[in-house]
Amino acid sequence: MLAALLVAGAPVLGAAGLERLVGLLGVAGLLLVSAALAAGMIGLLPWGVASLGGEYVAWLLVRGGEVDDRAPLYAGGLLLVAELGYWSLEHRGVAVSETPLTVRRLLTVALAVSCSVVLGAALLGASAVELGGGVVLELAGVLGALGVLALVTRLVWRERREP
Repeated sequence: MLAALLVAGAPVLGAAGLERLVGLLGVAGLLLVSAALAAGMIGLLPWGVASLGGEYVAWLLVRGGEVDDRAPLYAGGLLLVAELGYWSLEHRGVAVSETPLTVRRLLTVALAVSCSVVLGAALLGASAVELGGGVVLELAGVLGALGVLALVTRLVWRERREP
């Protein structure tokens, strides 16, 4: 819940006017994540995480749509909220958790969040470089983004299939 609270509060800290109104999406996300965890309703968790992400997108749009340097941190926070939320829901009713598996999962989550922040920062930095390319360079960028998406999707599916 602390991670969700930090993710929800990040965009609206120091905000004024319409930017504060965007915080309502964050409140909705917090309520959905809280309800999912309290009631054990796994179906609510993605809606809560999506609301938190929607808050950030709305905040970017209200600000004028300019790139935010904190985007990789926010993405890592969303990933952390989702992973810890699902982890806690999976362990409902489990009396004993095996320590080696818990440590392995904790390290996996930490590595995934760290890699997402580093990769996001690298992509954000690369997007700031002006190369004066053209269609070929744009196509290379799109193919690179699709390759990263395919890799992340494969890793997630592989992780979800492991018991």
